Parts: sequence; C-alpha cells; structure tokens
Amino acid sequence: MVSVVLTERKAVRLAALVALSALLLLVGSAGASELDDIMEERYGGDNYYELTDTEEFVFVSLPQRASVILVDAESRYAENVGWCDIGDWNDRTDLFDDLTGQVGEERELPVNVAFGLYIESEEGLFRSMRSWNADQDQHARVFYVDRGDRAGCYVVGFEDLDGRGYTDADYQDAVLELRGVCLMTEDVIIWGNRMMM
Repeated sequence: MVSVVLTERKAVRLAALVALSALLLLVGSAGASELDDIMEERYGGDNYYELTDTEEFVFVSLPQRASVILVDAESRYAENVGWCDIGDWNDRTDLFDDLTGQVGEERELPVNVAFGLYIESEEGLFRSMRSWNADQDQHARVFYVDRGDRAGCYVVGFEDLDGRGYTDADYQDAVLELRGVCLMTEDVIIWGNRMMM
C-alpha cells in the first residue's frame, strides 16, 4: 500500500511539473515575437539570408531615392534609432524617436552617403559597426532580401542592451527595412549578390 501512495505522489508531482512547463511555454510564446518570426512573416522563409561575413555594417545610399521603414519595435529600453555619416559617428540624425508608436512609418535617407545605423537606449548608444560600440559587442543582425515582393532591401535587427551585463540578444528591439541602399565592407561594395570594387 505504501508503494502505491508513493507512486501516486510521483504521478501528481509529474502532472504538476508538466502543467507548469506548458504554462511557462505559453507565457514565453505570448511575449514579443522573435526576429526570425518577424523575418518569416514579412519576407517569407526562402526569400532572404543573413549576412554573416562581417560585423561592421556600413551602407551606401544610392543616387535615387533611399528610405527606411520601421518594421517592428519590441524594446522596453530604446529611445531612438537613426543614422550617422561614417565620417563622424557623433553627428547623428534620429529617424524614429517613438519606436512602438512609429512602427510601419517610412523615412527618407540622404542619397550618395555612406552611413551606419544606431539604436540609443537607457544602456547606451549601439551602432551597426561592432568596433564602434563601447561594449565591443555586435548589436545588429543584417539580412538581404533577394526574392519576393520586397526583393532588394536590407533588414537590420537591433539589440538595445549592453553586452557586458544581462542581454537577451533578441535583435528585435528595432527592426528596420532599408531600400535604395547597398552594403559596403572595407573597400568592396556589395549590392545584393554583386560586388563592385
């Protein structure tokens, strides 16, 4: 009889653990959407790829129209997102200063300019170029959309927490879609799948 009681207690504990685990999964999935989910939903799984060859992301706006759309913003800490000329990282221009209230809005970018992007949060100013960040951490993930309705755009997902402390590394604190730009790495400009020296 005693062994049956112990088995029943174990069964009750196991059932409680399973229920608690399921509840934690539901609560976790009800939170902010992950960057990969955002990419999948907006661009389609086979229509983009992540650029992983560099951690120093500098863009060049083309002579035609260049613009940026705030696709998503899941930050509790970020204050604004903007661009700066790579000649002077301290000369910054805010593009969006009310992130959650400006999702879906589009801003013009100056043409024929080499620029980087930044996110400013309570924890600091973090740029698309890793070497320019005080924590020396990568705060931008960059994707190129090569197929579908939005082919030809770059997507940048920002992380707004300092890498020297706690960071969730979700890169969805501000998600930007760039049009009319190409990516520059050192002395090579990458425009989609083509490289120009």
